[in-house]
Amino acid sequence: QVTNPPIDPIREELVMSLVSFIGPRPNIFDLVGNSRRKRLEVRQPILTNGDLEKIRSIGHTEDRFDTKTIDITYASNE
Repeated sequence: QVTNPPIDPIREELVMSLVSFIGPRPNIFDLVGNSRRKRLEVRQPILTNGDLEKIRSIGHTEDRFDTKTIDITYASNE
């Protein structure tokens, strides 16, 4: 039995979104627009190897989106 009523479909999209952003937040106080930092929007928080490769290749375009790969894997016996 569910005790809490479900969130209505109109408001559910606002609070239950899986959209994630990759990159630094823009400076909201930069009214002139000098801070031109790039930011990516992805529709789901889980990325495939293909998605990661696309993000890595953005750095080779003229707009430049610098990426770094950090290995966070560990041996299974640890």
